[in-house]
Amino acid sequence: MTKRKSFPGKMLSEQQRRATRAVRKVLIGSGDRPETPAKKRVRKALTGSAQRLDPQAGKQVTRGCDRSTLPLVLAICLLLPVLVSAQVYLPLLSRDEAQATATSIPVDRFLVTAVADRDTITLSNGERVRYIGIQAPEVGECYYAEAKARNAELVRGQWVRLVKDVSETDRYGQLLRYVYVREGPDEVFVNAELVRGGYAFAYTYPPDVAYAELFVQLQQEAREVGRGLWSACVTATPTQTSTY
Repeated sequence: MTKRKSFPGKMLSEQQRRATRAVRKVLIGSGDRPETPAKKRVRKALTGSAQRLDPQAGKQVTRGCDRSTLPLVLAICLLLPVLVSAQVYLPLLSRDEAQATATSIPVDRFLVTAVADRDTITLSNGERVRYIGIQAPEVGECYYAEAKARNAELVRGQWVRLVKDVSETDRYGQLLRYVYVREGPDEVFVNAELVRGGYAFAYTYPPDVAYAELFVQLQQEAREVGRGLWSACVTATPTQTSTY
């Protein structure tokens, strides 16, 4: 009988021994079910390799490895580093993706999910925001539809910056805020833009009067050139002072 060549002995680390046992358990199973020929070949290949490489596994084995099982053993050895790397790096990738998603959300901005009215919006957190210092046409009044459409065009689906004046909410529990959309040089002051375009009147609501003079000035300019409701509607100048 021709004697098969044996592989030289080599010490395995404890981590490598645990990995070998784990792969053996996954591929072969616990032994409760009948062993298939394929699993039997895997068991023999893994057991033979472990005994040759680990003196603590039992008596020294000098028998060579069956050529039919050698490709399987090599494949397992190649896959082990891949499995270990996946366990280490996949959680890191998931964490990086979560951080990237978090950083894409502006910390000082809020997403507008709906335009509730011509000067009122709804945020993604459920809060409703009433624009400070302006008053757009009511339902049924001239230019209501146009004012609401313009408001939606400016802010629906956009991230907005909210700025408080003095009051926190109105009598209906709505937040009272100055609203800004976009950033940098392209930022738009929505309250002012609606007045400037003739979609809303300038209304002063004490004590929130930080931009009262600006709104009155923009209203005067819109009225002089006939923008928006100032040419489409026959209306008198609205009362300049009111309460929420």
